[in-house]
Amino acid sequence: MLRELDFIESDWASLMWALGGTTAILRHSIASTARSWVTKQVDRRGEWTPKNVGRKAAGLVSGVVISAGVLAFSILGLARLPSVLFPARNFEQLPWLGWLPVLVIPEGVFVIAALVLWRKRRDVARGIVLSGVTLAVHVIVHVTTHR
Repeated sequence: MLRELDFIESDWASLMWALGGTTAILRHSIASTARSWVTKQVDRRGEWTPKNVGRKAAGLVSGVVISAGVLAFSILGLARLPSVLFPARNFEQLPWLGWLPVLVIPEGVFVIAALVLWRKRRDVARGIVLSGVTLAVHVIVHVTTHR
């Protein structure tokens, strides 16, 4: 294909030729990927039994509960930690410090926990990721609407 570009007259024509070739390759790969995904889903129909769905839901809920516990501990326990560790500092001048126990520490714990649990307890890790994404979206919406 690279040799064929030498026989095209203008740069625009070669760009259009390259984009057309890329489009053809992507169409083929997307169709092939979609076919293999559908085949895999049809083969996995046996996994959707009530027992398996219940097990997956329990793992997801336990991940959400673990995340809620980490968030509650972080907000309630760590919110007062800077003033206890550094009593002489005036923390009202540092408004970003309030985001530390609310967003930064819990999100860090969520990422680490999801990475650790992903191989063995994937459903629990998915619950933790779901909670982390929900918390991040909540904070983004809160900041954009209240400022």
